Amino acid sequence: MKLTANISLDELTKSQIAERKGINNNPNPAQIENLKALAVNILQPVRSHFDKPLIISSGFRTAQLCIEIGSVPTSQHCADDNAAAADFEIPGIDNKKLALWIRNELTYDQLILEFYRDNEPTSGWIHCSYSTDHNRNQPLRAYRRMAKLNTSMDGIMWFNVLGMGIKTAAKLYSDKQKTKEALSEARLLHAEKMRRGEIEYKGKVFEHQKGDWKDEFVLIVLSTPIFMLAYSVFADDPKIEQKMDLFFEKLQSMPWWLVGLWVSVVAAIYGIKASEIKNFSK
Repeated sequence: MKLTANISLDELTKSQIAERKGINNNPNPAQIENLKALAVNILQPVRSHFDKPLIISSGFRTAQLCIEIGSVPTSQHCADDNAAAADFEIPGIDNKKLALWIRNELTYDQLILEFYRDNEPTSGWIHCSYSTDHNRNQPLRAYRRMAKLNTSMDGIMWFNVLGMGIKTAAKLYSDKQKTKEALSEARLLHAEKMRRGEIEYKGKVFEHQKGDWKDEFVLIVLSTPIFMLAYSVFADDPKIEQKMDLFFEKLQSMPWWLVGLWVSVVAAIYGIKASEIKNFSK
């Protein structure tokens, strides 16, 4: 069945996994209309402009097929809710160039340049969806998850830094508790000195209290990446995961001297010996 001059329904429904698993991957009439809208407004314009065939790696997927491959039944690949999506590329065309053309020239719902590596034109692919109800014109970029980095030296370095941050935070918390006990004793002593007229001691107690914000601030800074990473994993929100992947990719590319400077500053503030940092990172 032809959806447009160059795009057929078979191209959008073919799935080796569905065939291997015996899954019926045929869309219903409403889903076919959504796929046709995708073909008319996205796939055919791309095919006509670049004058080359599209390679569609993933088009329509039933909810069962989505679950089978580890996706979700609410994916736009299911062609429900007045929208449909497809993953594709064009041999010989830089995927980034293809994504930029779609972003600038077409109306779309969601456009994702997936797993593209700069200076590698054939890397990754395009995910694009179209809605007959409301198009958000939302361009995104997907990156490999941070968990994949733990096999590289840079990934190991960042996990060591994260572990060192946890160790430092634990030390700060322990010191904080000791400080509270000391302050409690100081207040009792201060009250006794006040009774005897030695009020100058009050200034020392207040001076120590004014410095407390520093401990709280560093604890928050050290803990924030951990909370962000945990939230991105458990939130099950693709947008948040993509932004976290971008965050950690940029974090990974930071120069080593800046990482060393950050660690040294924290160590200097809290009196952690360089030998302790070195031993912990081994």
